[in-house]
Amino acid sequence: PRTQQVTAGHYAWVCQFWTPDAESFAGLGDLYVDSPDFRARYEAVRPGLAEYVRDAMAVYAVESLT
Repeated sequence: PRTQQVTAGHYAWVCQFWTPDAESFAGLGDLYVDSPDFRARYEAVRPGLAEYVRDAMAVYAVESLT
């Protein structure tokens, strides 16, 4: 539940610039893993964080945006 609360905050932050639907929000999570620059930023905080964030965003997209 805490991860989804944080992810909801991330979604709200993103919505200040763009309002993604479920598919595009999950796609943004994929970008965090697939882009070497984004991946490096997340992995510098903690190894595996990029995938963790991507997975949390995918769950949020399904549970909250569909």
